[in-house]
Amino acid sequence: MKLFRYIRKQYASENKAMAYLRYAIGETILVMVGILLALQVNNWNEARKNSIIENEIVANLHAEFKQNLIVLNEVAEVFNKSEQSCYQLMLLMNKDASYLSQNNIDSLIYWSIDFTSFNPSNNVLDETLQSGRLGLIKNKELVSDLFDWKRVEENLQSNYIIRQKFIEEQIMPYLNDNISFKNIDKYSPMHWESPSEFRTDYTSIFHDRKFENLIDNNLYHLAKLREEYIHLGKIMDKMIEETK
Repeated sequence: MKLFRYIRKQYASENKAMAYLRYAIGETILVMVGILLALQVNNWNEARKNSIIENEIVANLHAEFKQNLIVLNEVAEVFNKSEQSCYQLMLLMNKDASYLSQNNIDSLIYWSIDFTSFNPSNNVLDETLQSGRLGLIKNKELVSDLFDWKRVEENLQSNYIIRQKFIEEQIMPYLNDNISFKNIDKYSPMHWESPSEFRTDYTSIFHDRKFENLIDNNLYHLAKLREEYIHLGKIMDKMIEETK
């Protein structure tokens, strides 16, 4: 800049108007080029920072969804056991006492009404959404899958609540009137070693259409949950692949 001021002063003192004008234009262009270069460098720095943030978000999403998939598979095992128990109970409907005695009915009933829920971690996704950094992810298909994940996961939770309400308000009152909870809680964390002192007449409930309808409706709710499980599993598999 000192050099520029010196040259400008020399031209002015020598009254070289045209030369001074050309110099002034050149200096202006040079300053503008400098500003543009500075802006470009700043943009490069911002792009580099955003790229680092994006890579960090994607890596964290990858780790979070890998863990969520493990949890989903664990819950799915319990879900499958519940579903199979319901089907086995349906096969016992209207059977005689000798046939019923060959089955562990207390265990089947306990697993048929289990409602272990899937509670995934959404910390990374929620933080990304709240911070407004979702736009940094360049893979738009991944962004679309993240919103799809949110929607399906919320649907799954809603269906869990519906099934839980059905069990608590319809199945549990029926069982409360007809069987001993102590016997089925042998298979729960309570682990009762001795059976109830009160006798349960399983023949009566397996000859009751209401009990059959309750188990059938339970299977209906499980079928809806299964659809959500399968959909979520596919979404997670895809996102894990996209975030490698």
